[in-house]
Amino acid sequence: MRMNAVNLLAALVTIFGVGSGYVVLKQGNWYNPQATVDNSPGTKPKTWVAVRIDGERKVDLPHYVADSVSGKNWSVVHKIAKLTLQFVGDQAEDLANSVAHWTHNQVVRDQFAQFDGTVFGDCGDVIVTDFDQQGANTVFAYNVEVKIGWADEIDTLQTRPMENVKFTTPVITV
Repeated sequence: MRMNAVNLLAALVTIFGVGSGYVVLKQGNWYNPQATVDNSPGTKPKTWVAVRIDGERKVDLPHYVADSVSGKNWSVVHKIAKLTLQFVGDQAEDLANSVAHWTHNQVVRDQFAQFDGTVFGDCGDVIVTDFDQQGANTVFAYNVEVKIGWADEIDTLQTRPMENVKFTTPVITV
């Protein structure tokens, strides 16, 4: 499985053992769970986490791996992804500090194994910043950088289509 934003959110929901409304993508002017969950009155979570994949870099050349079951070849390249986790709320400080223990957390290891991945040991530094709650009192946010090594795999036939792509003008081929 590829480590992308959607798959990462699902893994973090399992790691933290919460509903999907408590783990969101970190983006400016987007959904803020501090207001409400699912826009329902009275559902403001006490703690939530935002995540962003800040970047990825490949660490080796792509190489082939044969699948003995399907007979397909896969192109594999190992990458290091840098993530930012931002915790806000009552349990934010404790959760942010718990990330330093992720290398010994079996649930974390199981979730990143889906991506043929592992958490690097140099994660867990916590940086505290102010968090503006859209007009309510400002609170602390606890930010943690995490590095994940993972294997990006693509079928060498590259049969994965781009879904829902429609051309409105003729395609010119040369």
